[in-house]
This record gives sequence, C-alpha cells and structure tokens, in this order.
Amino acid sequence: MARAVDFEDCGIAEAISKYRLKVPVNQRSYKWEDEHVQDLFTDLENAINQSAENCEYFLGTMVFIKGDDQDYEVADGQQRLATVVILFAAIRDYLFQDTSQSKLFTDIRKRYLLSFDMDKDDELPNLTLNLEDNDFFRRRILCDPGATGRIEDGNEKRQSHKLISGAAKLAQTFVQKITSTSNPSHRIERIKEWIKFLRDSARVILVKVPNPSKAFTIFETLNDRGLRLSQVDLLKNHIYGLASRSDRLGEAQRMWTEMYGALEANGREDLALDYIRQLWISYKGHVTAENLYDEIKGFAKSPAKAIELAEMLSSNAIQFTALLNPLHPYWGAHTDATIRCVGVLENNLRIDRIRPLLLAVLAAFENKKDVERAFRLCVSWAVRFLIVGGIGSGTIEKFYASSAPKLRNKELKTPQALADEMGKHVPSDEDFKNAFATANVSRSYYSRYYLHVLDRYEKDKGTTTVRDAALATDDEAERYDLEHVIPRKGDYPLDEETRLSLINRLGNQALMAKTDNSPAKSDTFDQKKNLYKRSVFVLTQRIGKSKSWGRNEVDEHQAYMAEMAPKAWPLKVV
Repeated sequence: MARAVDFEDCGIAEAISKYRLKVPVNQRSYKWEDEHVQDLFTDLENAINQSAENCEYFLGTMVFIKGDDQDYEVADGQQRLATVVILFAAIRDYLFQDTSQSKLFTDIRKRYLLSFDMDKDDELPNLTLNLEDNDFFRRRILCDPGATGRIEDGNEKRQSHKLISGAAKLAQTFVQKITSTSNPSHRIERIKEWIKFLRDSARVILVKVPNPSKAFTIFETLNDRGLRLSQVDLLKNHIYGLASRSDRLGEAQRMWTEMYGALEANGREDLALDYIRQLWISYKGHVTAENLYDEIKGFAKSPAKAIELAEMLSSNAIQFTALLNPLHPYWGAHTDATIRCVGVLENNLRIDRIRPLLLAVLAAFENKKDVERAFRLCVSWAVRFLIVGGIGSGTIEKFYASSAPKLRNKELKTPQALADEMGKHVPSDEDFKNAFATANVSRSYYSRYYLHVLDRYEKDKGTTTVRDAALATDDEAERYDLEHVIPRKGDYPLDEETRLSLINRLGNQALMAKTDNSPAKSDTFDQKKNLYKRSVFVLTQRIGKSKSWGRNEVDEHQAYMAEMAPKAWPLKVV
C-alpha cells in the first residue's frame, strides 16, 4: 500500500523537469520583490563558487499535492519554483542569440519551460501559475524571443506582473554576469555548469501528499519545525485546511481571493496582516500581531467556522481599503463630512490604530448621519490622544479595541453611547487644554493640520460652519509653508538653550504663503512681522501684532490657541 505522504530529495531543476506543476488557481500571486530574487541568485552564486565539485545548496522544503500521473499542485514553493523558471528563461534567451547552441537552447526549453503533450497536441508549461498570473507568465517568460504572443516590459496590469517582469530583468542581468568572459566557449561552459548545479546540487525536499487537507497539515507542521511562514500564509493555510474537510475549499479560496483583490485594487496588498488583525480586533477585541494566529486558530476549529472567518475577511475588505482613501467609490453614499473625516485621519493625522473602531462604526450604524457623528468624534479623540501623549500607542489601541466589539454586538447603539463609553479613556477638556498650551510638535504634517483647524475655528466662531473646523485640511499645501518664527537654524537674540526649547512649540509655528516666506526665511522678527500681519491666516496675523518674539510671546500665543482647542475638537456629539 502506498504511503499517504512521500518524500523526495532532488534538485530544483529536476523537480521542474520531472513533474508538471500547477499553482492552484486561487493561490496567492507571485510576490517576490527584487530583493528576494537577488538574494536567491546571490546565495546560489555563493554556493556554486565555493566548490566546483560536490557543492550543494539546500533550498528548503516544498509541498506538492498529487494529481493524475505526473501532475502536481504546488501547495508551498511557488515563489522559488517560478523564480528558477524565470532564470532558465533568461538562459534560454541568452542562447537564442547564439545559433551554434540550438541544441542546448532546445533542451533547456523542453526540459524546464515548455514540453509537448502528445494527447493534447500542444505545448504545456512545466509550471503553471495561478489564474491572475498564468497568461502573463506564459507570454512574458515562457514564450521564445520573437515568438508571436510574447510580450515585453510595459504591459503589466497587476502588481504581481510587475514583480515577474522585475525578476526577469534581474535574471537577464545575472546571466550576463555569469557569462562575462571574452572566450565564447567559456561562456557556454559556464551556462552548462549552472544548469548542472540547478539540476543536481540546488536541493529541495519534496513532500508529496494525496489531498489538500493533508497538504495543509504538513504545511503547518513544517512551520512548527522551523519553516518560516508569514502570519498571513498560516492563516490562509488554516482556513483552507479546515474548509477542505467538508468540500468547501473552493468557497474558502474564492473568498480569500476576493479579500486580496480588494486590497490589491487599492494598491495595498502589503496591508493584509494589518487588515486581518484590525478586523479581528473590531469583532473580538485587542490582539497583538504575534498572537493573532493563535487567537484565530482558537476561534476557527471547524469547517463552518473557517468559512465564517473567510466570509468575514471577504465582506469587510472594501470598507477597510476605503478607510485608506477618501476618494474610494465606497464613500459615494456617505456625507461629505464623513469623507473629510477619513481624509483627516488617513492623510493629516496618519492614524491606523483607530481603524478597528471605524470598521465597527460602519457595521453598526445604518444611518449615514450617525456614521458622520461617530467619525467626527474619532477625529477629536485622535487629536486629543496625540496632544496629551504619554499614554502609549498600544494602550490607545486597546481603548479603541474595547469599544469596537460593543458596537458590533449592539451594546452601544448610538453615537452618544459610543461617546459615553470612550469618555472613560479620552483626555478631558481641561487635560487637553493644558497639554495643548505647552505642546511641542515636531512633525510638520501635524502642525499644519492643527494650525489650519484653529485658524478656521477663529474665523468661523459664532457661525454654523464652526462645527466643521476640525475637518479643515491643507488642501493647497503647495501654496503655503510652515514657518518657525524663532528659526530652526541661524542666529536669533536668545540663548541657545531657550531657542532650542521653543523651536517646535506649536505657538512658535505659523502658516505663510510661499511667496512671502521664501525670501524672508533668514530675516529678523522685526523684518518679518509685517509679512505676518498681511497673511491670509488670522493666527499668523496675530503673531505679527507682537512687538517682539520670545518665550513669553510663544507661551501667550499658544495659550490663546489652547483655549480654542477643546471647542475645535469637541467631545460632544454634533
């Protein structure tokens, strides 16, 4: 009786030539960046240069799922396999230019790239990638130079296609490097040496299993024994493994692909782990990235729970990507104020730890005005935490995380109920005002936003539009500079210790039109205050009314702004 699991020690090129390998259609696309490709080529080169004879290099373990005859699905190993195939394609392209090497050209092509299938009367790839990458991979990598249908750089439609083209360029450069000798015969010998090395000495352990369920079990076991897998790969593997036990693997694969499609469409596929963790927090409460896999594994113990988790990941991905981009089509049904809140949180404050709460708000409130009210509160809370400081970003994330599941579970049914709950943690008006009066702000994007908001509040106070002051953004950033009245560099009539202590105080910073500020950067305060007086910003005008500028003036001006701050970023529901 055949063993359920077979092991084979072979060269990676032998595996490519011996088996017809297919990446499952819903498996993740090619993802190696240039640095990963270059690392592989460098490691292989170092190994082959150490010893011409009996030199071996171990490329790790690969997991294959048995199909018909010599057909196998690649459960683990596609990045390494695809990159080595890309290297063989670069060698083929190099030999194509030398008509004397037609036999070697044909041999490489037939063994490692495309082989003829008599029954199907067609050439089939030795390695087939997933649904999104395969056509591009075949036309960009597997097609011969000059062949009909071959495409070159510039035709990439997806990020994974760009990565494949990038790997092809690196492989081309690498082949040129290993053949850099003036003697043509030596170049061919070097090519042959590399082919033999990849066939015989660049070793892999093939773990061949009878079905997907067994593959997922092996995959996880290998990780426990030292195979380094990402949290995302482990999570996907766990979901697929459970789903395969009840014939729901295709369903799980489809939903996982939908999740990645939403992230990739926004250009942020790299955020998969952040998305999964922040979404989990919004449902279940706080968890660290290190403990995420164990938490989810404890939740998803059955095929039904695995599908529930996959559905959760799929159905929330668009909302998550929308939180990263106020121009996302998702916001079409929401109010303008909500969209501006998204812009402030993502672009001006660059806050990510609040996203679990924002996801919960979108799920909990059907009324779009309630979403707006909650998002306005989130902007105020984010600013208060930033200004007061000393709390710790991990602790702040836990504050948001404690309220998010309560929203999803309908324990908090209104924006006011959410405000009351978060009021246990958010700095009070008095604490916020006191911290604002002495705040040092070294990041210019924070300073610009705070000053824009307070300037808008000063202009609009007493009107109905003052409620939107916190949504004021630096929409015309190219027209305005952030001015440090006491300059960061150069002479100023203060002792150095005092000057350094005041430079980044918010009260020492002002918004100025570039046309005014640029020629006056090194002027004295007396020379520049007339420019301040005629500024379009009322807070900058206020600085220009001072007779001099030192510690007392910075303190007074910042205290003036601090009185406005609790009103500009209020705790009440509006």
